[in-house]
Amino acid sequence: LKRLVVKSNGRVIFLLTDEIDSIEAAGNYLSVRIGKESHLIRETLSQIEQKLDPGKFVRINRSVIINLDRIKEMHPLFSGDQEIILRSEKRFTMSRNYRDKLFAALNL
Repeated sequence: LKRLVVKSNGRVIFLLTDEIDSIEAAGNYLSVRIGKESHLIRETLSQIEQKLDPGKFVRINRSVIINLDRIKEMHPLFSGDQEIILRSEKRFTMSRNYRDKLFAALNL
């Protein structure tokens, strides 16, 4: 998947996947974040995860997928969790259940 198509206010917006910072579950929608912008699409996190390049996008908890190229820092938390800070300064908590998948993608 190279781009996502988003319908918003009667317009069709094309989002390049390389520019996406994160994708978060938002009820029956997904919030696709690019910098400070946010766009809603109607799809499940599992569906979008299967379409995205696993070498660039990794699920870090039940409700968030991040772009690996957008990671700025990682800090350990309690019980094996990690705090991930993106270049946009958005912060997420990665649960320990998803840690191995992220570390494998980052070759750590």
